[in-house]
Amino acid sequence: MREKFAAAPRSSLLISKTIGLLLASTAFASTCAFAAATTEPAQPQKKTKPAEIAVASPAQIEEIVVTARKRSEKSQDVPVALTVLGGKHLQDVGAVNIRDIYREVPTLQVTIPNARNTTLNIRGLGSGIANDGLENAVGVFVDGVYYARPGSATFDLLDLERVEVLRGPQGTVFGKNTTAGALNITTSKPSFKPQTTVDVSAGNYNYKQVRATTTGPVNDVLAYRFSVNKTTRDGFVDNVRLGVDQNDYNDIGFRGQILYVPNDNFDLRVTADYDKQRNHCCIGVLKDHLTTYSNGAPFANGILSRSAAIGYTPLFVDPFERKTDSDVAILNKTNQHGFSAEANWGVGGGYTLTSITAYREWAFDPTNDWDYLGASILAANNTVSHQSQFSQELRIASPKGEKLEYVGGLYYFWQHIKSDNINTFGSDAFKYISPGTALAAIPSALGTPALTGFTTDDHAEPKTNSYAAFGQGTYHVDDQLSLTAGLRYTWENKTASFIRTNSGGVPLSAFSSVPNIQIAPSVFVSQQYLVAAVRNGVAPTAAGATDFTQEHSEGALSGGTSLNYKFTDDLLGYVSFNRGYKSGGINVAYISPSNPNAKRVLDPETANSYEIGLKSEWFNNRLRLNTALFWEDVKNYQSTAMWYNSATGTTTSYLANVGKVRSRGIEIDAQAVPIEGLTITTAGAFTDAKYLSFESAPCTLEDSYKTSCSATGKQVPGAPRWSGYVGAEYEWPLGDLLSRNVHAYVSGDYNYKSPAQSGTSNYTWVGAYGVANLRVGTRFVDRSLDVSLWANNLFDEKYYTAIGTLSFNEGATAAFLGDPRTVGITVRTTF
Repeated sequence: MREKFAAAPRSSLLISKTIGLLLASTAFASTCAFAAATTEPAQPQKKTKPAEIAVASPAQIEEIVVTARKRSEKSQDVPVALTVLGGKHLQDVGAVNIRDIYREVPTLQVTIPNARNTTLNIRGLGSGIANDGLENAVGVFVDGVYYARPGSATFDLLDLERVEVLRGPQGTVFGKNTTAGALNITTSKPSFKPQTTVDVSAGNYNYKQVRATTTGPVNDVLAYRFSVNKTTRDGFVDNVRLGVDQNDYNDIGFRGQILYVPNDNFDLRVTADYDKQRNHCCIGVLKDHLTTYSNGAPFANGILSRSAAIGYTPLFVDPFERKTDSDVAILNKTNQHGFSAEANWGVGGGYTLTSITAYREWAFDPTNDWDYLGASILAANNTVSHQSQFSQELRIASPKGEKLEYVGGLYYFWQHIKSDNINTFGSDAFKYISPGTALAAIPSALGTPALTGFTTDDHAEPKTNSYAAFGQGTYHVDDQLSLTAGLRYTWENKTASFIRTNSGGVPLSAFSSVPNIQIAPSVFVSQQYLVAAVRNGVAPTAAGATDFTQEHSEGALSGGTSLNYKFTDDLLGYVSFNRGYKSGGINVAYISPSNPNAKRVLDPETANSYEIGLKSEWFNNRLRLNTALFWEDVKNYQSTAMWYNSATGTTTSYLANVGKVRSRGIEIDAQAVPIEGLTITTAGAFTDAKYLSFESAPCTLEDSYKTSCSATGKQVPGAPRWSGYVGAEYEWPLGDLLSRNVHAYVSGDYNYKSPAQSGTSNYTWVGAYGVANLRVGTRFVDRSLDVSLWANNLFDEKYYTAIGTLSFNEGATAAFLGDPRTVGITVRTTF
């Protein structure tokens, strides 16, 4: 039997009328709360295997233990909004990274144009902007360690025990504060019981994957665990110009652990890991182009007219032919490594002291072509980034089972990023860019050599020092009523430097310095003057906009409270209020000195979340039904705004606090075991996430002629109003083979997303889509051997994951495509 999901057993938009009536009769609720409470790590025991899921009777839902509140608790006893995916289930369905995981959690959205631009949204709230000076609204934690860059979560995840998706602000004991939610990822610990697992997969598109884990004792007090993974796959997009595949996948990772348990009161777990990706990715394909604005006026300088000016014909075909003629071979090189040490001491009176120390590095070195064209416009458009971080957490937790249970602690986080945004202009750049701009008056005979090979490098170095003290307690009024309350005070100091350096191209000294070119009556300038004007037009170097240093410090309170009541052993209701906080950031990007609205330091983003919820089990634990009703108000939402420069007649996007955002809705989760061997899991959500106030917003493509646009009342990007998931697995006995009982199984799932806005800079729409997956196989009941055939995107659904605009183009869009149908076989053995 596969490992069952926890916490919020799911229901979806497709849930049956019977379950719907059951929901109505049991009332509303929420899988809400306060993902942080009393802390008590599970105490490891010498020479024993780490705790497994509790075994259920044949026709009951299995229970899973979670640590969403830093205690080992049954998911149904935790008044927290979370969905839990167990390690065995993730293994069975072939889920190895967050791109596989998010399909099972309706209110979680994951978009990965490339590693650095990874976007995580929960309930429509997230960080859709890639700026190294800003924090993330959704936090990623692996074994209690905060991963500061979202791109560090895009690697294959090794040896998972479970993944908990916590919905809503996490503002008390969960490491760094977040305003939207958190992914709490737990890997398997070393065991004193020897075991080795190896699985090998192969499929179409030359897909190959090998994963292996071995664990066992070194001696009576020391155990090890070592895991390795390698995945390769050909690309899904054909570059017809260069004759290479794009958007392939190549990932290799290692994780080693040592567990030291000298006695029953102390354990130390040391982990080291390394991951590397070399992906010829990520490129969009041309989708379409507009010929007129919303007022009926034609695009004067659209992609077709610009392309005609350089004798180029864009490759506009059906996007799902999966073709590009980009003149750059896209390559993203990404590495990360780190170590962590977690120590737990059991001290007098049942108290537990915990220390988690961690250091990590993440590096991103891409080769991009953000114009997506075969013309030589941007010969290079790369943001090279290297991030280092250190964190230290100290906690003390009270004994379990007391009238008052509490946790208190201190947290420190340090981060240093070095980033270079490098743009090199190609031989077609001037003729392509200049129409419709002030550069059009300059002869191409001068403008073309002025830009060809010209390179601009924006170097930024933001640094963060974050300090926090937190405390949270749960008071059990009686066996049924409990009150939880907590506070966290965070103080942060941020510094940043930024410098723009221009280089390359024909040296300025090669052009004439004689002022013999007439640009107005009685006004003559030199070639050098015009060349400098061309270069400054594409890479301004105005005083005060570059070469700056900035420091910012602030402190803030976050936290929350929840009240939960156990009506019966199988029925838990609760209400909660949580306040999340995302610190203000330093905008490490070029800001025009003429822009009166842009600020170097953004204000902190705060979120107030209100929830009411219910967790229930029915029919002798054969049906589990949870609901969540939530309302979240976000102030000073950090996003992208638009500024119209009346002097030049151009619009520029910039980072800003755009105003207020509200996210509200309902989540329903259910799981049922109607007969022995059959498990049905569903989840569904309605999310109404919109801007309550957002003037000076980026315009849609159709309205890009306007000098000002408003997004007030519009849907927030990355927030489909309807989303759902349904999955089922049936397992039945076949007989005996090699003195072992053999079972067959079939499992399938379907996830759906309604239309959603794609990005923060243009508000293009991604249409609705639904994707089905299927897996059939046989296994020994003891799981010593498992063979399965699988098909992902079974019906070859054609869908977009994101849509964006092209650099230097009006009205043209490029699409990032969902994966086509993939099929394969997996063989897994455990001994």
